Amino acid sequence: MTLLEHVAYALLWLSFGVLHSALADRRLKEPVQHVIGSSYRIAYNIVAAVHVATVYFLGRLLLASDALDFSSPQYWQTISLSLQVLGFAIIIVALSHYDLGRFAGITQIKRQEPDVDSEAAAEQLHITGLHRWVRHPLYLGVFLVLWSRVTGEFELATAVWASLYVVIGARLEEGRLVGIYGDAYTTYRQRVPMFFPLKFHR
Repeated sequence: MTLLEHVAYALLWLSFGVLHSALADRRLKEPVQHVIGSSYRIAYNIVAAVHVATVYFLGRLLLASDALDFSSPQYWQTISLSLQVLGFAIIIVALSHYDLGRFAGITQIKRQEPDVDSEAAAEQLHITGLHRWVRHPLYLGVFLVLWSRVTGEFELATAVWASLYVVIGARLEEGRLVGIYGDAYTTYRQRVPMFFPLKFHR
């Protein structure tokens, strides 16, 4: 692969990161919500899904002929598959601790309520389940799936740029959570690691 193709793929991920974060920002969210009302959250999710799928598809075209082949022995393939299963399991368990109706945007439509931070504050701060060990278990699962699937140049580039977005996006999200939950989230952030359970507390 040429450097230009890798730069193009990186820029595609940058376009996703910028738009996804901008649409989550209250300064853009509120005026858009005035137009589409309670459908904002579900529209936000649809735009994100279509955008990331487009980035992945175009990246696959750009990096179609992998110059690198990370072939691995059978035992590592078994480990890789096990990590993928673990990653998906963590994602499923993490999602089970969220209000999936609100997460998807269905609840907002049913109740005809806006998806603003003041409404999100109605949901409790989650410090049960996997959230006792890491602040972002959902992203931990994503990391495991991304990196355990690296078998070539395209997968490696995808893991790098997607992981970079997750790290930056998580930090932006935490700024919003501090605004919602205040000292409760600040204390939680000081006690519990961000992605990986490197320290343990009761």
